[in-house]
Amino acid sequence: MGFLKTKTSITRYQIKEYTPLRFSDAEAFSANLKRYSFRELEDTQTRSFGWVDMFDNLNINFEDLFYIKGEFIVLSIRTDTKRVPYSAWASKYRKVIQERKQITGKLSQSERKEIKNAIKEKLLKQALPTTKVVDVIWNLNTGEVLFSSTNENTNIIFVKLFKDTFNYRLEMLVPHQIAERVSCSLKPKDAQKIKDLLPSNFAAVPSYSDVGVISGDMVSTIASKKFIGEEFLTYLWWRSQKINGVFNLPDLMVELYVDDRIILTGDNGGKVSRIVCSGDNVELKEAREALSLGKRVSEIKFKFFIEDQQFTVVMDSSYFKIISCKTPKVSIDKDDMDGAFFEKVALLQKIIFCIEKLYAQFLQLRISDNWERMRKQIQNWAINKEK
Repeated sequence: MGFLKTKTSITRYQIKEYTPLRFSDAEAFSANLKRYSFRELEDTQTRSFGWVDMFDNLNINFEDLFYIKGEFIVLSIRTDTKRVPYSAWASKYRKVIQERKQITGKLSQSERKEIKNAIKEKLLKQALPTTKVVDVIWNLNTGEVLFSSTNENTNIIFVKLFKDTFNYRLEMLVPHQIAERVSCSLKPKDAQKIKDLLPSNFAAVPSYSDVGVISGDMVSTIASKKFIGEEFLTYLWWRSQKINGVFNLPDLMVELYVDDRIILTGDNGGKVSRIVCSGDNVELKEAREALSLGKRVSEIKFKFFIEDQQFTVVMDSSYFKIISCKTPKVSIDKDDMDGAFFEKVALLQKIIFCIEKLYAQFLQLRISDNWERMRKQIQNWAINKEK
């Protein structure tokens, strides 16, 4: 899903050890962008990907510097894929094998393989590619990069292509890293409290057991710290139902409510169990019951009301990926694509700003003396024993 569409996905990255770039620095990227630009598939190729113009995926003329929009570098990655379905080549393969057997008798393994490859190659030349385009927005001032996909393989391709093209390493912005950002503005004592946080229990009995040992490995660190994101989404869910969902942020008032979907996960005898709760019932009692039994929120759908605008957001707790973000509609004028782009960027920045500020508020609460009282309130709410 592209950023200019009403509904998109967002994975956030930060360039490591970043120094703000100027327009002239961005100009110098044109040669490498040309080098790693999209190329049409050759006859027997199955996949090709590379950089294209966000507004025209046929345009790779990077010398025009179309990719620089104010303080942003704006690009898309186009991927063309061709495949031959099993049913298409298998029937032809069987037919050819039968015909050859009638002429030569038994066929060797290598002969069979040669026939199979020849059939696949012929069908591949005839196949039409499918095209997928995902967008990239790079803020030259902050080094933050937005990517319009949450698919794991697509993100792996993107991170490598970005490194090859720009010689910058990207780091995904996950809950514990955003918490470290918040810590930078706190007193050292409070910053250490955030670093030392341990999981809270919202269940009727102690239940949380999948906290790993923190190591230098990013996957292990994310796994060991994922509870922070889970608790943040749980807190927003509880607050939206019990304290009217109104939050006062700096210069901004935000209302949010759970929409019609919550996914919870948990350990069930060594296996990960997944509970999907959906429907028009805003109470989602089944989800609360799952929470009381020790399940943890992994995904949730919110409606945000920011000033006079409505956003619908599906958030992931482990990586803080925005699986789906529906913004107010932006009018697309082909004669003023830049205007549509900047309008959409402003909307994306607004919802990301709100989520980060809500997260900062939550972290301040999480390390305060009030947290234990609030944890018990959430626990009682989950098991339906509120006073």
